[in-house]
Amino acid sequence: MISVMSKVYKDKGWDGTLKKVKFNTDWESFWATAYGKTSRVREIRFYAYTTHQGGKCLVEEFTIGQAYNGSEFSGPLFYRRVIPGSKQRIDCD
Repeated sequence: MISVMSKVYKDKGWDGTLKKVKFNTDWESFWATAYGKTSRVREIRFYAYTTHQGGKCLVEEFTIGQAYNGSEFSGPLFYRRVIPGSKQRIDCD
């Protein structure tokens, strides 16, 4: 999860260095319908902890999902901030 989210941070140009993640849920599997197609997906929620210049530390909640291709889950299919702009300042320790 750290390597996936580190790439997301880099690709999106987000500031901060991802230091750790803490899972908020276990994997949850469900059927989803999008664009008239029903498929099986699973998702997991977690907190991403980042450090920033000047000693600022933040935590933000994300969801990552994966699609099921008939034999296994693959992905990540998508990631999203649970609440856009949900960054909270935390103690760096």
